[in-house]
Amino acid sequence: MTDTNALQSSIGAADGLAVLINCAGISRDRDEYQLNQFDKVLSVNLRAAMVASETARPMLANNGGSIINLAFMFGTFGSKDQPAYAASKGGIVQLTHSLAEEYANEGVRVNAIAPGWIDTPLGEGLKADKVTSVRIPGRTPMGHRQK
Repeated sequence: MTDTNALQSSIGAADGLAVLINCAGISRDRDEYQLNQFDKVLSVNLRAAMVASETARPMLANNGGSIINLAFMFGTFGSKDQPAYAASKGGIVQLTHSLAEEYANEGVRVNAIAPGWIDTPLGEGLKADKVTSVRIPGRTPMGHRQK
């Protein structure tokens, strides 16, 4: 995701691309306060989505395709432990708005999905934080179902 040429080459090799899903994401938790880690997270989570979108743009325009970007609730609420992840996901939301405006005349739809509480390895830290894990179901319309 951070090798622009490899990413462009991989997308360029696709035949008749109709949908691009930008879902790559990493977090370095509190290490994100170190600028090299902050930059790495932004590169994977945000910059790669822009590179992929621009690379796929001509193929998607030819097929009336769409882009789906994965945001996250931290893009709205922020995170004291994951500042780069939160910033990248907020950036994904704004990138989605911008690309939707830019690509509309070419017939390419651009939307974002911002999932909330999902049981994944990345979410384990959230579940361990009792303060956060109590608040999240209150923001989730269907609540959180414990396994």
